[in-house]
Amino acid sequence: MADTQDQITTNQTTQAQPSPGPAIPPSGVNFSFEINSEFVLLLVATLIAAWRAYGKQFARDRLRRLMGKRAYQIDHRIQRFLAEAVGRSDATRGLLYEFHNGEKLSTGRHFNKVSITNQYAKNGYSPILEIQNLPVASIITMLNEFKTLIETSPGEILSTIRIHNDAPDLYSELMRAYGTASSIYFLYSAHQNGSPIAILEFQFGADITQEMLEAERKEIAPIASQICFELKRSSKSWLTEVVPK
Repeated sequence: MADTQDQITTNQTTQAQPSPGPAIPPSGVNFSFEINSEFVLLLVATLIAAWRAYGKQFARDRLRRLMGKRAYQIDHRIQRFLAEAVGRSDATRGLLYEFHNGEKLSTGRHFNKVSITNQYAKNGYSPILEIQNLPVASIITMLNEFKTLIETSPGEILSTIRIHNDAPDLYSELMRAYGTASSIYFLYSAHQNGSPIAILEFQFGADITQEMLEAERKEIAPIASQICFELKRSSKSWLTEVVPK
């Protein structure tokens, strides 16, 4: 009878024990799996294709927006400096001429052009619109004067005074038609003895003497240097052989 009671107790104890659950791995065990090399190559190829399709265009668009914003800021500062120079002096206009690549001729030879890219005129004086995409030969006499200056006193910024009544070229005739009797020019080059990048012109009427022009040149020179500095910041490459040899 006692043996039977012990057997019943053992069976009840065994039935009361819960069944073991799923095995839980001990903490700290590292899981690892093998990556197929073909899958890696496919992923890399997909990323490269996506970059070529979208990434480059996005980068170009972003760079274009940044460059456009910077160009606008530089252009705004140049315009402000021109207005400041004309306001401080007796000049009637301040103009910025820049050289740029022209068309390719049938012979395959390239030639450079010149355009007024910025200008500021006092009240009562109209802007000059004729000098846009003109051959450099249209201002050849002015460039020849600078060529002499480059040979005698090289520098990044050179200056000269021109009396248009004494110059018979077509450019001076155009300036006289706009009521300009004389001009102060500043030539900006990439470096000493380098090719010209831009020309600043400040025009004056007939009621000014040579001595007054010299004083005006000294007054305007610091502002002209600031404009040339802005041009240097915006320049990416230098034009070559603008001044004829």
